[in-house]
Amino acid sequence: MITHVGEEADVLSRFCGQPNTSHEPGNHKWRPPRSNKAARLNRHSSHKGGSLRRRAECTVRRLKPDQTLFSGFHDAHGHVLDHGWSRTVANLVGSSSVNEVIERLEDYVKSKPHLMSFALTDDPNTTLAPWIEGIGWDQTRWSPSEFPTAADLSRSKLLRRFPIILRRVDVHALWLSEVGLNMIVRGAKGFPVSPEGDHKVDGGLVVRDSDGKPTGILIDNAMNFAYQVVPEWTDDQRKIFLDAATEDLLRVGITSVGDAATDLKAAKFYKKMDDDGKLRFRMYSMLACPPSERRCAHQIQQVKLDGFQKRASGGADRMFTLRAVKLFNDGALGSWGSAMWEDYSDKPGERGLLLIPEQELPSLVEYWLERDWQVCTHAIGDRANTLTLDAYEKYLFARPGVEGRALRPRVEHAQLMRPSDLKRLAEMGVIASMQPTHCTSDMGYVESRIGRQRASNGAYAWKSLLNANARLALGSDFPVELPDVLHGIYSSITRLDADGNSPHGADGWFPHERLTRREAIKGFTQDAAFAQFEEDLAGSISVGKRADFTLLDRNILDEEKVSPAMVRSAKVDATIVGGRVAFDRLAAAAISLSQPSASCLAVQLTERFQDIASSTVAYLSIPTLCSRFAVWGALFFALLIIYLRSMDREAYESLSCLALNVRAPTTAWMNMGYWTPQLSSSTLDFPLACQTLAEQLYGAAHVKKGMKVLDVGCGAGQSTLFLLEEFSPKILHAVTSLKGEARFAAHRMEQRLGEGKKGVEGTKVKVWAADVLEWLRNGDGDGEMYDVILALDCAYHFSNRAEYIRLATKRLNPGGRLAFVDLLCAHPAPQTTLSLKVQLGNPPYPQEAPSLMHRFKHWFTCTMASTRPSSFWPVDRYFNILEKEGEFAAEGIEMRDITGDVFPGFARFLRGVATEGGVWRGGGWAMRTGLGAFSNVIKGWSEEGGLVRVFIVVAKKNAVEKGSF
Repeated sequence: MITHVGEEADVLSRFCGQPNTSHEPGNHKWRPPRSNKAARLNRHSSHKGGSLRRRAECTVRRLKPDQTLFSGFHDAHGHVLDHGWSRTVANLVGSSSVNEVIERLEDYVKSKPHLMSFALTDDPNTTLAPWIEGIGWDQTRWSPSEFPTAADLSRSKLLRRFPIILRRVDVHALWLSEVGLNMIVRGAKGFPVSPEGDHKVDGGLVVRDSDGKPTGILIDNAMNFAYQVVPEWTDDQRKIFLDAATEDLLRVGITSVGDAATDLKAAKFYKKMDDDGKLRFRMYSMLACPPSERRCAHQIQQVKLDGFQKRASGGADRMFTLRAVKLFNDGALGSWGSAMWEDYSDKPGERGLLLIPEQELPSLVEYWLERDWQVCTHAIGDRANTLTLDAYEKYLFARPGVEGRALRPRVEHAQLMRPSDLKRLAEMGVIASMQPTHCTSDMGYVESRIGRQRASNGAYAWKSLLNANARLALGSDFPVELPDVLHGIYSSITRLDADGNSPHGADGWFPHERLTRREAIKGFTQDAAFAQFEEDLAGSISVGKRADFTLLDRNILDEEKVSPAMVRSAKVDATIVGGRVAFDRLAAAAISLSQPSASCLAVQLTERFQDIASSTVAYLSIPTLCSRFAVWGALFFALLIIYLRSMDREAYESLSCLALNVRAPTTAWMNMGYWTPQLSSSTLDFPLACQTLAEQLYGAAHVKKGMKVLDVGCGAGQSTLFLLEEFSPKILHAVTSLKGEARFAAHRMEQRLGEGKKGVEGTKVKVWAADVLEWLRNGDGDGEMYDVILALDCAYHFSNRAEYIRLATKRLNPGGRLAFVDLLCAHPAPQTTLSLKVQLGNPPYPQEAPSLMHRFKHWFTCTMASTRPSSFWPVDRYFNILEKEGEFAAEGIEMRDITGDVFPGFARFLRGVATEGGVWRGGGWAMRTGLGAFSNVIKGWSEEGGLVRVFIVVAKKNAVEKGSF
């Protein structure tokens, strides 16, 4: 299951084929392989002389004392795309009242220009209004703990015209606005307008007021009415959600997930992503059939992995498995939907909902088991659990030669069970798939909901199940709870909330059901692997198993040194999937190990930057140089050292993009990012914020598949790679001023094209290292004409932006677009009335000229950023130059101020990096202080009176050239 610091040297030396005999604390070496082929541990004839079947070159990193290597963490039950989606919508988790929900929704609308634009219009027609979505409300935390209504949302003048759909925290209830409810009543097939039709809502509930009118709450199967009307996700959206979820899961050490409700379209999407090599963690999907058809096996093929199965194109292991089905037998406890044998204590007469008719469940289980699908049944209430076990038992009883261990049926949640069913579950070989953090989130209201007697004898009964010899596959049910195994382990061993409290005191809520640390870890590793038929491949660090590891900064099994609270606060230092470092918290320059050239560059940067940082620290130790101004001077001095000491300057050309991507080893983004509210709180979201900014630009520029595209200032090529993968251009040219970056970008393009991915094989890709103005003047790129020319967060570095506009316009096809994310000057405030397409944002523009001190500070900041104050044009000047130099018509120019979506989040990110000393490998006081100072400058730009603004600028060339017909 784990290896300690004193043991992992032996295991990993065998993994890499290079024995490490050092047993001094802190001298152990972690050697993840560069080769894609070393995907599992292999046996040696001896410790010192052993060799791998396929030896791999390794990168060496010394482990610190107390670091501990675990088998890769499994989350047995989560919802991947839903988690990624939750990062893009309004976050309502922790809201203490209806009023707070409304406040959060208003803040969300204000952060979205397209929503604010609609909110401020006078058009009474709401049929084309954009939907507002959110997740996380929980009425059990409010006083009074009653369901909200659609009318509540109409109290807000800002919200009342929007269709709004808000998922409860457990995703078993929806809260709709009046506009949204009316759209669903009119547009959903079979919606029961009156109470007389409610009996037709099998397994669901439309909550009504005393007059029989819908209040805006839909529970369980009634939610399907809303899903008929709300726009479906596209695969492009699924890709965004998957990327967001991936970063979250890898950073908390999760290498494998049981995706606990994969619909047919999502299953096909995952399969394609796996075929294309874009899944970075292992996914064990449980198919969820359409609501109208519970028997859908004929619509899809299973995807089973036979050992270390490779993709057809070769390379890494396959990551996607589809051999299980998810059945939903009841609702959730928080919405009184879990099916109970007796009335709810706080709602007499209510016993919850069965989502599958009792008489249908046994035949449904038989349908799937006969077709060799593992059956995973959602059951929370004690009645739902009994009926689920009855169905499994009926199938097994009719087939005496079949054992439950072979079929491995699962009960998902198993939260409330009768004592007699605990033992029965174990005897049949049924797996209990449970989520420890559900217990600690729910314990505040469970006793009032079902009474102390039922709660004390069968509620979240982990230890009782283990004592009955059942297997526990543990997970989190994210996004209902945080996708964090360490939080789950903490909840398992304490039955306390994050603050160390419970309704029963410091010993935990019904402490007789607590697990030991080893039992909890087993549930997140070995038993979770068993629940996926993968006990021979995963779940422990053993010879012949997958090279999936989670590296922690402490030994959480050491109860003397590591308290339960310290278990919860432990850090994941690295996540390794299939022998590849998928996440490395402490890397100073992290690029995927599957890209050897980037790894070599990262090593060079790390070593040299440590020396430079040490020199800077010594410089700053002089007492008279402790002011912030001195820090800026010291950073300048550090940059000078880089220049003077470099034997090969190109080793540093990608320093900034590598350093700022420290927590995302497969990307090389470098821009300021577009920080949605869900991203602004974490330093870990920099790559996703960068990608979001790129998507904002590409959307405004109307980039489409099959275009001819020029990517100016491409840096290390991440934007170019994104354009290649997402839009499959006919021609894709890219220019960057640095040779090292150009070589690296070109290598990445060649590598991706060499994978033979469908859709990109016809794209003509080329990367140049050149000054973009010289490149345009010389007619490089064979004088190609482009449909769109993009400059993502780089034009303010150009020596002459006006000349760039003039030259680039000449390379545009008629109807083509010139597009920028650019920095502009806030003073003088814009006065232009030439176009209605100039959208100004917050903060307010300064009305007075900046003071001398502000001008000097601005000059110094620009100098340190390798640009000039004169490069920041006011809005009016920018607009006029586009008309003059580019000869763009006023109606073809669009300018959108996105300052509020860029600077605040970027400043928070820089402050986060500045405070994470470990990221800089100990050479970081100067850099941390400098980043902190620079973050304050950025923050100042985002406040009233700030001198710099961020704009998306798009200018469309006339479809017909002047002088032509």
